[in-house]
Amino acid sequence: MRLEKRPQVSHAALLLAPVAAVLFTLAVSGLLVLWAGAPVGRTYVLLAQGAFGSVFALTETLTRAVPLILTGLAAAVAFRAHLYNIG
Repeated sequence: MRLEKRPQVSHAALLLAPVAAVLFTLAVSGLLVLWAGAPVGRTYVLLAQGAFGSVFALTETLTRAVPLILTGLAAAVAFRAHLYNIG
């Protein structure tokens, strides 16, 4: 298999790819929740309320997300500079 850079990528494709990825993830997660015997809609509502349902929930979500985001950005900068650390 060989990867080739596309000369031109449409704006619709740039917008549609992340949206499709999120929808696919929600669908697969929904199937797993359904397989476990729980109500899918209620599960997603509780998930959203737990993450964004109050000021406390939002601050806790951000408190836990920011270190992960910064770690990902640090790794992206290092990879862009062709620096790899396997240790």
